[in-house]
Amino acid sequence: MIIRREKGEIPKDRQERGEGKEMVGVSASEEYMREAVEIAGKIDAGQIDEMARELGELRERGGRLFLLGVGGSAANCSHAVNDFRKICNIETYTPVDNVSEL
Repeated sequence: MIIRREKGEIPKDRQERGEGKEMVGVSASEEYMREAVEIAGKIDAGQIDEMARELGELRERGGRLFLLGVGGSAANCSHAVNDFRKICNIETYTPVDNVSEL
């Protein structure tokens, strides 16, 4: 699918930031990938390394990880609990799944 936009069809907030002009004739997947690369470039790799180190230390000392989400984020937490338990071998809980387990 090719997105063909005229200047007036670009959302106003993007126009105000000077964005969107380059998007005329760009496919939806190309636009998605461009935005994903832009967002990934803003992530601080040092913070990710620090969090991984902290989680490793948590596992080494036998600590527990608690995740809390509301609405759709509760489902994300539920999934993350399984990942941390199975992949990382960290005792992990979310109270929205099973309060009696806490």
